[in-house]
Amino acid sequence: QQERKLAAADVAEVALAGGASGVVLCHDDAASDYDWGGTEETRRAHREVIEEAFLRSKGELCLIASGGLRNGRDAMDAVEAGATVVQISSIMLIEGPGACRRIKNEMAQLLMHEGHTNLKAVVGSAVLRKTGKSKQKKRNPWKPKAATE
Repeated sequence: QQERKLAAADVAEVALAGGASGVVLCHDDAASDYDWGGTEETRRAHREVIEEAFLRSKGELCLIASGGLRNGRDAMDAVEAGATVVQISSIMLIEGPGACRRIKNEMAQLLMHEGHTNLKAVVGSAVLRKTGKSKQKKRNPWKPKAATE
């Protein structure tokens, strides 16, 4: 697991240095073929990979959490770990388009119950709490960087 975390962090660092706007971090657990959402242990490991990439990129890279997301809590955990986008696909195949609305509603409830004003404020919050760092204003990862002359 440590190797995966370091590899993801290295990829994030190189992507940022190369001018990339973001990277996709996939939940890849071959042992969970029978369990599309993986186990709690594999989901925790995926969050740790996201956290490591968030730390290494200093929160300046769009991190896309992909795979293993079953509900709003899983999606919120990924965002708190540093993901700026969550991708759901397996659950869409199983539940259909209603899965999007369900996860969105669950996340909205979590935001309200945890006292957050918006989702942007949550990105990387678990990492920042662990490291004792304050959240700094980040540039919009979807906005192109200004050309230097």
